[in-house]
Amino acid sequence: MTLSLLRRLHLLAPHTPRPARHVAHYDFVLGTSLDLQLMARNPRAAQRAELAMLGEVERLDAILSGWSPTSELARWCGTYDVDVHVSPELAEVLEAGEMWRARTCGAFDPGAGAIAALLRDESAAHELDARLPTLLDSLRGPHWSVDRAAGTARRLTRHAISLDAIAKGYIVTRVAASARDVEGFTGVLL
Repeated sequence: MTLSLLRRLHLLAPHTPRPARHVAHYDFVLGTSLDLQLMARNPRAAQRAELAMLGEVERLDAILSGWSPTSELARWCGTYDVDVHVSPELAEVLEAGEMWRARTCGAFDPGAGAIAALLRDESAAHELDARLPTLLDSLRGPHWSVDRAAGTARRLTRHAISLDAIAKGYIVTRVAASARDVEGFTGVLL
């Protein structure tokens, strides 16, 4: 084919707009700031993708927030040694937290917050040498069990736990995926 014929074929081909970058910034999202860089074929697609992503952040924050006393996680943390019905999202994050605790031989431990709290407690400083070994012993082993088939989780410790590190990574992954089906959306950087 000659160059002129290729040029004419290009002019006759349906025009698909090239994706453009759209940027958004939000403060106070999951205890930090959120920057979105969206690639979309038009501003409406970018807006729809942004709204889908913000909706997913809000939905998952209501489940997994370690800071909100009304989150599903906070309500579950208020239980001990009883099977509690949990959402699939909370069950998945609990399983990931336990998997990483076991895989790292405790180097990553959602129960480490109990140790930090003891170290910060000035009134207990004189008892630290006596209390720390007992606390460390009580943190060995799993902090919860999850039964995905029954949709339940059982908390096995009364110590404070934090799933913030696992939960934020989970939320970022799910938020990015939530925009995937928006027509005209082509990619995102969170």
